[in-house]
Amino acid sequence: MERTQELFEKIDAYLNGKLEGYHLKSFQEALKVDEALRSEVEKYRLVQTALKDKEGIAFRKKLQNIDSELKNESANKKLTFNIPRINWKSAAVFVILISLISLVYFQNLSSGKNDLFASYYVPYPMEDLTRGEEISSHASFNKLALNYKNEDYEKVIKILENKAETAASDQLKLYLGNSYLNVNKEDKAIKVFQSIDEESAFYDDARWFLALTYVKMNKVNKAIPVLKELNAYNNLYTGKASELIKALKRNK
Repeated sequence: MERTQELFEKIDAYLNGKLEGYHLKSFQEALKVDEALRSEVEKYRLVQTALKDKEGIAFRKKLQNIDSELKNESANKKLTFNIPRINWKSAAVFVILISLISLVYFQNLSSGKNDLFASYYVPYPMEDLTRGEEISSHASFNKLALNYKNEDYEKVIKILENKAETAASDQLKLYLGNSYLNVNKEDKAIKVFQSIDEESAFYDDARWFLALTYVKMNKVNKAIPVLKELNAYNNLYTGKASELIKALKRNK
């Protein structure tokens, strides 16, 4: 896959909920079959997380202050040695980028088997909720969609976990389960994913996220049977399930 500016702009738009209609559906379909694209999305998400990190922000401000001080010194001619002109702004940006890359690297390195979770996990996408009329008429849908797209998962949980409509909508259960998963409430996520019946159109999705929840918890012996179930018949997750089974066995 060629890493172009257009690709990163699409990934950024997807992660920030700005892709709509045909463009959103096309990107979601590509994610289901393109492992390299899923990897790029996850890397970009990790860098976004690093950019939001408070310590990272403080560090960047410190570098900017140093940059300003150096420029002031140069303007006041306090430096008497004849040294080559240095683009301190570029140097500061370079150091920031190296620091962010290091942060992402060590986050993954310290996570053990969770790097597999990070490699395969992409939150269930916020699609047009059209598979059930009770969903499209949901009074809190706009707020739910905005919070989910903004990764404000605690607010999503607050909207969904006490709503009677949740029991009638498996798609809403997927949003709730993914929200639990993203706030480290894996036990609750498991219960939600397990509650989706085999006859449901969302059963395969639920089994995939159930397996990933077990991977995140390092419960490989529970993850593999679920993945084998998905790998036993043709569905959207068959290929990914096979890949993940092999990766889990290699990392045992």
